[in-house]
Amino acid sequence: MIKFFIARSPTLGKVLTPVITTLLEDPVPIVRGTMCQQLGPIYHNFQSKEQLNNYLVGIYKDNNPFVKQSLVITIGGIYKYPDMKSLHPFILSILKRTIKEAFVQGNLDILIVFTSYIGEIAKVMTEAGSLNGDGKLWFLDAFIQLSRYGLANLPSATDENLPTGFLNFRANMGYNRRHSLVESLVSSGAPPTATNTPSKKAVIEQGWKIRANAAKDFINFFKFAKPLVDFKLGIQPLIGDLIHDPHETVRAAMSNCFWPVMEALGNNGHILHGEFVYTLSDDSLEVIEGIAPHIAKILKVLTDGKIISPDQPTQGLVEIGGALIFCEERLSQSNSWRVHTQFLSQLTALPFCLPGDYIYNNFVPNLFHRLLHLRHLPARMGVADAIVCFLRYCRRAKQREEIRRRIKESKSILLTLLLVFFFINL
Repeated sequence: MIKFFIARSPTLGKVLTPVITTLLEDPVPIVRGTMCQQLGPIYHNFQSKEQLNNYLVGIYKDNNPFVKQSLVITIGGIYKYPDMKSLHPFILSILKRTIKEAFVQGNLDILIVFTSYIGEIAKVMTEAGSLNGDGKLWFLDAFIQLSRYGLANLPSATDENLPTGFLNFRANMGYNRRHSLVESLVSSGAPPTATNTPSKKAVIEQGWKIRANAAKDFINFFKFAKPLVDFKLGIQPLIGDLIHDPHETVRAAMSNCFWPVMEALGNNGHILHGEFVYTLSDDSLEVIEGIAPHIAKILKVLTDGKIISPDQPTQGLVEIGGALIFCEERLSQSNSWRVHTQFLSQLTALPFCLPGDYIYNNFVPNLFHRLLHLRHLPARMGVADAIVCFLRYCRRAKQREEIRRRIKESKSILLTLLLVFFFINL
């Protein structure tokens, strides 16, 4: 209700400031936390932001876990308002202290919320020119640590275990580990100060949520880190870690971000061909679902990068082609016919990316088998579309005649009707 009035009348908002103060001091934590989450939408209407600073300091001193989470949510939302730029240094100091305490105390809920915003906050602050060297280094180290949080085989926080690209950035900026707030917490072995510090088992069991949020927000972190850190030496190892994560939700989140990252790399997107193959080979259908809608575009990038070619076999042909065949085989044996249909619809790109002989020998027989035996009509239509597309662009007359012969000799009326349907559309 307060947010509704202030959005229409900044003057009324100033009058209601005592009400806001009262709600932030309410004895019920849910009331304080809920009011805290409204501070961003409220105070971006005011020209004077000093009162917001005072509120944030007071909320930071509140030790209730829900209020602390609300503080991080509020800070994460404040950055979307351009008129809050003047508050960035102050807000960042509050955020650092909050995350430092959460990291030392093992407050998983706060870390989970923070990783939902870490990439976006870093990107927005960099674009606004609000981050100095210390701030950039803090976000880089924070992401490294939180993207590995809760792993049973977590490496110690030493220079040897950091990606080379991050070490190079640190050296170029003239920094050592003492300038890194999050990493220094690990290396110094700071004792926990909370009485409810989670056990090692709880950290391992719940840490995947932190890593999953880091993966979901990876595209924003990538846009922040790309100008600072060499991709191959710094960012690509992090992508590999998330793709190889033991929890499928983390891998699925990274799978959803895979194409946006590859697209943002532009002409260098083909660098991720190894990660693409590994993702296609994943046992989880949730992971495949994240990358399936973009397979045709990814194959086009790999073709432009000379990893594969429609004109001749390449070193990457067997690896990438084999991964596609393996993935399609697994999908055909699953109950996820929608994901399978989506995957099959991407195979129309094969004639433009793989040699015709390879497609004819390895894909066409499987596609005819799928066309005859798949139960769901949308999946069959996807198969027929792929077969007709290959027939249209097939360069060898003998192969075209063989495909036509199989169509003519087929005893399945449905098979013939589907192929005729796509011939008409072509």
